[in-house]
Amino acid sequence: MKLVVVGPSRSGSTFVSHCLAKSYDLKHIDEMEFDAYFLDVFFEIAKEAGDSWIAHAPGLFADMFKILEKIPDVTFVIVKRDIEEIQNSQFRIKLNMEHDKRKLFLNTETGDQHVAQVQYSYWDKWKKYLPCWVEYSYKDFENHPFWVADEARKTFEPKQWKLKN
Repeated sequence: MKLVVVGPSRSGSTFVSHCLAKSYDLKHIDEMEFDAYFLDVFFEIAKEAGDSWIAHAPGLFADMFKILEKIPDVTFVIVKRDIEEIQNSQFRIKLNMEHDKRKLFLNTETGDQHVAQVQYSYWDKWKKYLPCWVEYSYKDFENHPFWVADEARKTFEPKQWKLKN
């Protein structure tokens, strides 16, 4: 099984990729291993990992079809989360400070949209051309042993997906 997890920043893709890795006993490839956007490095790491891995790769979201060309038996997993919850999470970790706002909203034909909404629209448009994909809601994992309640997540840092020991 080869899975590539995509989704907007703060959608829960890090958490979901770890949950799926644990549930299916897959080698977890973190986006930082290929510096989030380096496709060639990602391909090398995936090849070394063999046939049983999951890659947390939201930075490669727009490269899904390039990945599919090179790894035809891959399954794409997208994590969907309410845009307001994403914004709240971004605010909590101070991602939407004034200098970062240009990264969070894009000017589209229909006006300014949160980048997560633009990415979800892209997914909805192109998923029909992918041979194998799965959509999860962040909340689908509320019963997973790794789940941490909202109240306990208030002190989480960026990239943190579980309680610190």
